[in-house]
Amino acid sequence: MSEGASDPIDELGVDPIDAALETGRVPLLSRLTAPLRTRAALGLEPALAPVTLFVGLGLALGPVGLGALGEGGLARLEPAIAIATAALGVFAGLELLPHRGERRLFAAASLEALVTFAVVAAATGFLLLRWQLLSGLGVGLAALVLGLAAAPSSAAAAPGIGPRESRLADLDDALPIVVGAVVLPAVCRPATPPLEGFVLTAALGLAAAVCGWLLLEHARHSAERAVFLLGTIALLGGASASLGLSALLAGLVAGLSWRLAPGGADVVARRDLGPYQHVLVVLLLIVAGAGIGTEPAVLALGVAFAFFRLTGKVLGAYAAARVVAHPRPSTLATGLLSPGVMGVAFALAVHGARPDADVALLSGAAAVGIALSEPLSWLSPPTRSAAA
Repeated sequence: MSEGASDPIDELGVDPIDAALETGRVPLLSRLTAPLRTRAALGLEPALAPVTLFVGLGLALGPVGLGALGEGGLARLEPAIAIATAALGVFAGLELLPHRGERRLFAAASLEALVTFAVVAAATGFLLLRWQLLSGLGVGLAALVLGLAAAPSSAAAAPGIGPRESRLADLDDALPIVVGAVVLPAVCRPATPPLEGFVLTAALGLAAAVCGWLLLEHARHSAERAVFLLGTIALLGGASASLGLSALLAGLVAGLSWRLAPGGADVVARRDLGPYQHVLVVLLLIVAGAGIGTEPAVLALGVAFAFFRLTGKVLGAYAAARVVAHPRPSTLATGLLSPGVMGVAFALAVHGARPDADVALLSGAAAVGIALSEPLSWLSPPTRSAAA
């Protein structure tokens, strides 16, 4: 980049609260709650959504705690979880297209996610093999599930985390969504060729997007458009769940298609789905917490998951820093430690596709590990944002 030229990442703008944190001109309460204020996934707005709190609330409401969300209650929530997962995919698809000059940043984010995925999958796979925890699900497939659950990050609004670090944390959702669309069908239908499930998922998302686009473009008023949009999201989630496919990828393809299509389908989707995005995040976190079992192996594997995820994120941040020539890899690492809700959504999708003891162990361990990863991100040392 020539001297004096603007950095495309900086053109994204800085959140007013982030700017206040940088200068120190922020009330004490806002400073204390800043580590909790995150953008839980690509396409979502920042909010006070502490993962640990809501997973803990789900644990208290689930069979381990009060029992308000028992096995029957969780089973009845599965359709809502599938629809919520598809909606998250739509949000990601609407924002996935990199901004001008972001190809290198997208490559760095994908590399970081790949490093985290590889570290967690290899380490937890070794533990699963050593501890002999699984009876029906293959160790290799189980390790892939845990690695994918660990890979996504959320963009934290903390001192030193600027637009570059936040955008990288956003973009690292893409690779886990794509790879998860290959792994998920293999979990519920081992005989299915991996690419067949991926192609079928993408075709489902595209077909639903075309149907939704035609309906939205010919709707006569806003209420009718809202009904058509919610119906399309329900179709994406329900069809994906019934076929054992990834609702995240189906939703992502639909959102990306609406973004590229002529007309205002993407504007309608942002406007009408926007008010529900944080409710969907909370729902997913509570259900994930309620699904945590009482087996000691769940806690042990969850603690290991959190430790290996921390290791993978640090190594991934240093690898990504070399790609984008970031002068402070430690700042990148700090911005990537907070867990993303996409990992929770993927773990719940796997459990919904194959609700047996092995997968329940994996989804419970992923929920524990993701809940433990957030406090680890708070303990990271304060950093300064790198100069553009």
